[in-house]
Amino acid sequence: LNQLASDATFTVITISLVAVFLSIFTSVRFSRTILLPAEKLTRSVRSISSGQLNQKIDVNTDDEIGELSQEFNKMTERLRTYEQLNIQQLIAEKKKSETIVENIADPVIVTDENGMLVLMNQAAAAVFDVRGTDWKGKLVREVVGTQSWAEMLELGGVRRMEQEHRDPLFAFTHNDLRLYF
Repeated sequence: LNQLASDATFTVITISLVAVFLSIFTSVRFSRTILLPAEKLTRSVRSISSGQLNQKIDVNTDDEIGELSQEFNKMTERLRTYEQLNIQQLIAEKKKSETIVENIADPVIVTDENGMLVLMNQAAAAVFDVRGTDWKGKLVREVVGTQSWAEMLELGGVRRMEQEHRDPLFAFTHNDLRLYF
């Protein structure tokens, strides 16, 4: 009986250890099948949220995570399409604005928020005696030769002149013609 009890105890302990190892192996395997796709999904979503819309989530499971990844892929495709449409619309609007500015008879200068020249029509180029396109990206002060003109054309120049009670009206002669601005 002692031998039988000891054999039974050994068998129970062996079976218990095998069961514990199998359950650990199965739980690790099971958690990997859940966690790895979720981690892939999280990495891809982070990439997409940082603006990399060319990401494709390649989680191919038949569970909720697989469905979620398919929906994220659809959403990313819609965002990419929307971004392309916006870029095309912006380019079209920019070309339209450039054409309008170019065809205005009065001198027009467009600067960015830093005061760098972005656009100048032919009338402005003629008034300021600017040739070519080397003026793009330069400060107004660098392109416009007259100090008073440069002061007025800089950001907030007219407002500053009005606060100083100076007349922002300028008159000068160009090609024997008196011009007022």
